[in-house]
Amino acid sequence: MIANKISVLKLVLIFCCLNLLLSRCYSDQFSTAVTVREDDGDQQKEDHDSDQTEDPEDLEVFYPTAEWQTLKPGQAVPAGSHVRLNLQTGEREVKLGEEEGVKHWKQGERPEMNKQSASFSTTELKEALKKFKAENDDPAEESGGSQFRSVDELKREMETMNFLVETDEQIMRKLLAQFNSTSGTVDQRVSALLELEYLVHQVDNAKNLVSMGGMKLVTDALNSTNIRLQESAAFVLGSAVSSNPSVQVEALEGGALQKLLTLLTAPHPVPVKKKALFAVACLLHHFPFAQSHFVKLGGLQVLGELFQEQGSDSLRLRVITMLYDMITEKVSII
Repeated sequence: MIANKISVLKLVLIFCCLNLLLSRCYSDQFSTAVTVREDDGDQQKEDHDSDQTEDPEDLEVFYPTAEWQTLKPGQAVPAGSHVRLNLQTGEREVKLGEEEGVKHWKQGERPEMNKQSASFSTTELKEALKKFKAENDDPAEESGGSQFRSVDELKREMETMNFLVETDEQIMRKLLAQFNSTSGTVDQRVSALLELEYLVHQVDNAKNLVSMGGMKLVTDALNSTNIRLQESAAFVLGSAVSSNPSVQVEALEGGALQKLLTLLTAPHPVPVKKKALFAVACLLHHFPFAQSHFVKLGGLQVLGELFQEQGSDSLRLRVITMLYDMITEKVSII
């Protein structure tokens, strides 16, 4: 019986020792469990259960240092300080914030506020926004006027700056006049045709070319004795009729197809025939009437002769491509 009591006492003693050791280890490892950083402008809250709030001016201001110090009840903490609750003693401790570095405040000396900090009240921000809006408001918008200007107004302003804005139609008229000028050189006429070719890719510009009489000028240039003018004219014609049904009709009625076939049968250089074949392909594309007219004019025989010419592999490839497109269109219709 006595032995049992002694064993129980030993167990109780061992348990108490273990409990004491564990409590010491726990308190050493977790001596600071709660750390609070006071935000700028916030008042420190007290731990006591008093229902009355003290006037901040009546509170005793505590000036912390770089070391942890005990904070007494009723003491106010400057903004930017670190506050923690010591779990061992149950008291609150305070020290300087990290941004202060090694700077220390002297005891009894009131810290100076940072006058250069960008802190503004709500009223100041509202006034600043009103002032900014008043400075950046457009008078035209306030009066209900439009902030956009018409093309005529822009042209007048450009003229005052010696900067002339021309429409595509005006440019095309000048280019046609330059091409049709008898005093112009071949280089100038070729340059005008190349610039026209760039513009007639646009559908409306190609239609304007017809209405200006430019299609007739270009078609007549296919019969020129200068191979550069023939090549450039065929290039302009092909670009104008490409995917443009109304211009295709005008070109066919103007005899463009027969003149292009004449270029292909004549002994011209390969670049001229390339441009002529390009114009024929564009003229016949999705145009069954022009395709039947092409067959009647002996266009298939012309393509056969081109295919048999020596040293014209690029022309052969273009001939095969054009025939394949025509056959595909016929099959799709059937």
